[in-house]
Amino acid sequence: MPASMRQMADELDQLFWFYPLDVSAQFVTACLATDWTSYRTQNQLLIETLNQRREQYLKHHLKDVVEFELAGQPWALVYADSYKSDLGHRTLAEHPNVKAVMVAGPTSLSLRSNGELDVAEVAETYFGGGGHAEAAGARIDFNLITAGEQALVSHLQEQVAAHQAGAATAADDDDFDSPFAALAQLMQDK
Repeated sequence: MPASMRQMADELDQLFWFYPLDVSAQFVTACLATDWTSYRTQNQLLIETLNQRREQYLKHHLKDVVEFELAGQPWALVYADSYKSDLGHRTLAEHPNVKAVMVAGPTSLSLRSNGELDVAEVAETYFGGGGHAEAAGARIDFNLITAGEQALVSHLQEQVAAHQAGAATAADDDDFDSPFAALAQLMQDK
């Protein structure tokens, strides 16, 4: 496929998913009523904005890629709830030492391969999913957002408990009553 056709298909795809489903028929009708060059010119600002937004999203998420080994194979993992296919392909391009990538959403995995690993087999065998050798997907049996929130709550509770234990020890050492120990120390230092 020529690069210009690939770009047109990509921009049409972005526009299609931008519009709510209840107006997608209007979008398709408007596209078919004119040629792509005219339609793109009329919607240039929106198309460029969507392209910039996607690029920012990808750059932001690519900073958080984790490499790991699974069943003896090098993988990458990244969380995203949008642009999963794009993120999978970009991750493979920017992490050439991995054979495949998992793009994890709240309750699903999108798998992409560099061609050296059959991700459909992985999706089917381990997660009950499917697809083809270089692109597959599966549902996961827990919610990553809920798990992340629970992990954050535990971490925050530990941080507060550690701080309170440290403050209590400092207060005991200085014979100050908390929570005014720090303020009293600051005033005494002046």
